[in-house]
Amino acid sequence: FGLKPFGFKPFGPSRSGFRSPTRRPAFFTEVPATTKPACTPVMPEGLWNGLEFWNSVYAAAQGGKGATYEWIAGHEDLKAILEEVVARDWASRILHVGCGISTLPELMYDDGYSNIVNIDISDEAIELMRLRNVERPGMTWLEMDATTMTFADGSFDLVLDKSLLDPLLCAKDAQEVVAAYMGEVIRVLRSGGAFVCVSLNPPGVAMKSLRLRPEWSVTAVTAAAPYSFHLDAAQVFICRKGAGPPAGTAPNPGAESPQVTEDSGSQAPEPSEGCLWWTLW
Repeated sequence: FGLKPFGFKPFGPSRSGFRSPTRRPAFFTEVPATTKPACTPVMPEGLWNGLEFWNSVYAAAQGGKGATYEWIAGHEDLKAILEEVVARDWASRILHVGCGISTLPELMYDDGYSNIVNIDISDEAIELMRLRNVERPGMTWLEMDATTMTFADGSFDLVLDKSLLDPLLCAKDAQEVVAAYMGEVIRVLRSGGAFVCVSLNPPGVAMKSLRLRPEWSVTAVTAAAPYSFHLDAAQVFICRKGAGPPAGTAPNPGAESPQVTEDSGSQAPEPSEGCLWWTLW
């Protein structure tokens, strides 16, 4: 895909104002760069199931009503990967979990992916994005918990996760939460469908969660992460459910994907291990 290798970087030029000190969410605090990273997150109690916390994050990051912010990677950074796993047409049924107030689904819609369902636990995020996208009739916005989804089995060709797995790994009961999430993703995917998971965690950490399900194969690639504070690239895991190619794609024998060599294990990582992403976002 012509993607960048995984690596660290300091603050630098960005396509997003989110990296500007005046636009950072309130949960970031500055510390001396000689002792810690330039921006060290202070993780609140009950990160995953704190609806009030996530609503405050979105409100702080918006910088004004109707505004959005991007994190980790945008549409232009993920476009080539998405084109490999799902067709750009109305027939491709896409579920975007943990949508927040990202413009990713809007740009995907404008690029031809016109059947997208977006879910988030934050009612504030969902209402904002619903109002922003009234002229995109194929977009649906639902307030919903990704660990207890209400969709029918096999409803989607693609489930897209842009760093939802990362905060789930920070839950007090991370193993149970992640197992429930993985189970729901498998359930709502059709046979041959794909789960694309973008993560700031190292490959071995995320793979421990993805390998909880034997129903899919996992390939890891990297994508540019211009909206991350400290990383040049993020890991992107492409998980295919069962037999058969993902929706709307043809075999591509010439494609090459980096191999994940870290020990993937069979259990979700401990919360302290899975929360490495929080210092890199």
